[in-house]
Amino acid sequence: MSSFSTTELGAFAFRVLESDGPNDWFVLVVDEAIEVTARTLSIEISTLGEEDATVAAVTSGADLEFFAEGHDDGIAIVTGVSAFTDQDWHRVDLNRTRLHRSGTTVLVLDPTSIEHLENTAPNFASWIGGKIWHLEQAKPLDVVTAEQRLVALRRWSGLEDLEVIRRAEAGTLSPDPEYAEWLTLLGRGDLLAK
Repeated sequence: MSSFSTTELGAFAFRVLESDGPNDWFVLVVDEAIEVTARTLSIEISTLGEEDATVAAVTSGADLEFFAEGHDDGIAIVTGVSAFTDQDWHRVDLNRTRLHRSGTTVLVLDPTSIEHLENTAPNFASWIGGKIWHLEQAKPLDVVTAEQRLVALRRWSGLEDLEVIRRAEAGTLSPDPEYAEWLTLLGRGDLLAK
């Protein structure tokens, strides 16, 4: 399973867009906010490509089959599989040919569900192959690391924290990403919209 951070979701979307064949399946494992991640991925795909991705929630293995039969083309982002029972995964495993689509499918699920998929639907898991990705949530910096980064930013710019805040409040702060990072580290991300 390959991992990437939330800031790299666009790169994952590009990989989905560039998938090289019909019936490509990806699994995106997320620790939380499955529905939000699916919608964000859909927006990223729409931004990068000419086609929109269909986002659908399924409730059972039969529902997934029904969805695949009715949405043969395009990119589909499917949620709801985290609620699948062992019986649902067995059904998916036995009836995987009913899931064949001309388009690409992304299953968005939680870490527990990927274990169920791999253990209860091994044939389906092998069908997916190595296209399993884990979206890691960004971890906040510890106090020491944040202070070290602030020291580096002060050295880089020759400015102090209060001057950066003053310029941001006045709308005269440079749009460089380093300043956005600086304001975020100071707990003043609210000034980024100014």
